[in-house]
Amino acid sequence: MVKSKQLKEIEKLSSILEVTNIGVWEWNIKSGNTIFNERWAEIIGYSIEELTPTTINTWTNLAHPEDLITSAALLEKHISGELDYYECEVRMRHKNGKWVWILDRGKVSSWAGDGKPLLMLGTHQDITKRKLAEYALKIEIDNLNNIFNSMLDGVYIVTQDFDIRYVNPILQKELGCYKGQKCYEYFHHSKEICPWCKIEEVLAGKTIRREWFSEKKQKAYDLIGSPLKDFDGSTLKLEILRDVTEHKQAKEALQKNYDELEQRVIERTEELKKLHEQLLHVEKLAAVGRFSASIAHEFNNPLCGVINAIDGISMRAKLNENDQMISKLALHECDRMKRLIANLQQFNKPSTGIKCMVNIPKVIDAILFFSKNALENKKATIIKAIPQNLPEIWVVPDQIKQVLINLIDNASDALGDCGTITIAAASSGKNKITISISDTGEGIDPASLEQIFEPFYTTKAVKGTGLGLSVSYGIIKNHNGKIEVNSELGNGTTFTLTLPLK
Repeated sequence: MVKSKQLKEIEKLSSILEVTNIGVWEWNIKSGNTIFNERWAEIIGYSIEELTPTTINTWTNLAHPEDLITSAALLEKHISGELDYYECEVRMRHKNGKWVWILDRGKVSSWAGDGKPLLMLGTHQDITKRKLAEYALKIEIDNLNNIFNSMLDGVYIVTQDFDIRYVNPILQKELGCYKGQKCYEYFHHSKEICPWCKIEEVLAGKTIRREWFSEKKQKAYDLIGSPLKDFDGSTLKLEILRDVTEHKQAKEALQKNYDELEQRVIERTEELKKLHEQLLHVEKLAAVGRFSASIAHEFNNPLCGVINAIDGISMRAKLNENDQMISKLALHECDRMKRLIANLQQFNKPSTGIKCMVNIPKVIDAILFFSKNALENKKATIIKAIPQNLPEIWVVPDQIKQVLINLIDNASDALGDCGTITIAAASSGKNKITISISDTGEGIDPASLEQIFEPFYTTKAVKGTGLGLSVSYGIIKNHNGKIEVNSELGNGTTFTLTLPLK
């Protein structure tokens, strides 16, 4: 009978609330039985028949688990008297599987004598559209804040009354906290509106651009002010400040770098020009070398004929003492020419890149032979400490010869007007030999030593191309060896080669 009366009251209430499109519920707290109207079910895509029989579990089974925790806390506060009404925004699972947002409101309508709640009435209102709009608005606001907060340019927003609404982090870092200040106080330390202020033009819909120099920071800024609509429809001023001080400094630095680069290009062009001339000189020397080798070959056959003729005359003819002396001198000079021709042929032999066993003492002797005049002009004293039984090594002959020529030439250049060059070689363990070339020149400074094997780096102001030691370094590395240098200013320089026997 009581339940029938309650149903009639619910139906009456439902008809009154029908125009508001609100769902209604009644919860018997003690039994758990719950009554919902048709709209309550429609909000979540069901009919009452589909949900019957209904209990409090009908609601809890459809509500989002996270929201049930919030709902229970608010319900407890209402029952305890802390809140006059129970009100909670919850998500409920729609029949189509999606979540809909519900504004759940209610109040205990009946209490037991011991103060415990018996009956509670309430409503459900579909607020999904509102929540989606709020969420979309929040995303837009968050995106806008993220953009402003991540900008390297300063950004601030002011109202029509010159109150600062927002200043992004980069500008706050530059100018400090803005809370409670007018824009003219924050930016200009003034108590009055700036006479040059353009806020009226911005509020009228214009975009204004101007320059501003901050006395506080001694920096120049490029300012762009634009109108921005507030949530209530009023117009705000959004202004972006770009620090052009660094831009100007960067522009000046760029111009300076450009000028330096242009100068370096000029210098490098000159270096390349000199290198080109040096390469042409090398080509000429190579051509002379090939020609010399050809001449040597052509001279060798007739020279052998002359030697044989003199030998024949000496053996068959009876020569007086004076003629015998002349014959011996002629043979001696022919032998000297023969050795010279042999050295020319060996020295100018083109590179094949093929390795073979090489006698280092003989290679050094050949180099010194052809460098004799140049070394004598330098007044250079040559000291050799090379054992004749030094093991032969497996190398490309002309490449190793090129390295040794480079090092001996460098030592000669380092002497100045006179000095001593010491060439030493020795076995190093069972499988290696070392070759050292020392001079008593001025030495090399530590800064130059760090770059000594770099291409195009040279300590020779006029003569050098900066390629000799770089090429030598590459040759020795390709032979699985190493090249080292030790030098002190005023105490000369020593280059040491270490090469495997095979």
